Amino acid sequence: STGCSLLESFAVDAGRFDVIGPVFNERTCVSGQLCAIDGLQGHHLSDANRVLVLHTCGAGDAAVPRFTSLGHLQQVSGSGTSMVSAAPITAAGGRYRLCWCAGGSLSRCSEASDFNADAGQLIVLGASPLRQSRTCVS
Repeated sequence: STGCSLLESFAVDAGRFDVIGPVFNERTCVSGQLCAIDGLQGHHLSDANRVLVLHTCGAGDAAVPRFTSLGHLQQVSGSGTSMVSAAPITAAGGRYRLCWCAGGSLSRCSEASDFNADAGQLIVLGASPLRQSRTCVS
């Protein structure tokens, strides 16, 4: 007897397994303007879901400096697919992660470590680094 070590041993359908969450998304925002992210895609998204912009998803110390509302994007749709920043962002140009939290009874989404699912990439167009010193000679 081989037990359950071979694929052929699993011949009876026991049901369906749904994974709730986002699929990879890539969006672009411009520093100095509101950041609106529309059309996020995923499975069974809801208005309880939250997205946080971080350097690394799930890392407690990965907040993006100068991103309004500490990187939290506000829900603007009941399906959890559209979000917008509360004010214009002033973060440095670069590549950041869109990090997802289920919310509701699954998580309070109150700490950066709650946002451990990578929902994709956010490209911020703008100066980087923010403080640059140059001398012009005429």
